[in-house]
Amino acid sequence: MHKAVIYTRVSTPEQVTSGHSLEFQSDRLNELCAGSWNLEVVSEFKEPGISGSKVSTRPSLLAALKFADEHLSKGDFFVTWEISRLARNAHDAMAIVLRLRERGIFFRDNRKVFRNTPEDNAGTPLNGPMPMRGVPA
Repeated sequence: MHKAVIYTRVSTPEQVTSGHSLEFQSDRLNELCAGSWNLEVVSEFKEPGISGSKVSTRPSLLAALKFADEHLSKGDFFVTWEISRLARNAHDAMAIVLRLRERGIFFRDNRKVFRNTPEDNAGTPLNGPMPMRGVPA
């Protein structure tokens, strides 16, 4: 069984407890991991009421990425509810996905596994290096 790290985020204090709240995201992702995805959740990181516009100002995301670097292996997963929870702009999201891929870790949200395939790369800038602004490699 492969391992998974769950990362959840909401942008405003009001969203912490309403709509796709932290609890909603966490509960659904834990259910999917334990069920059809067959993944062992080894850690979970929550970012309450913090904008996704800057990676460098999100301590839980930075901690989750560090944890993934230190504790996940090739074939394991970094999981969020949707890719917009990872980052609010395509450049940062793709940079994070590439960083994980370099370590053999897959990113997935509730709809899709982002693997290094032609289908995933179609229409996205995944074929070259993209440093993440403000995040050490």
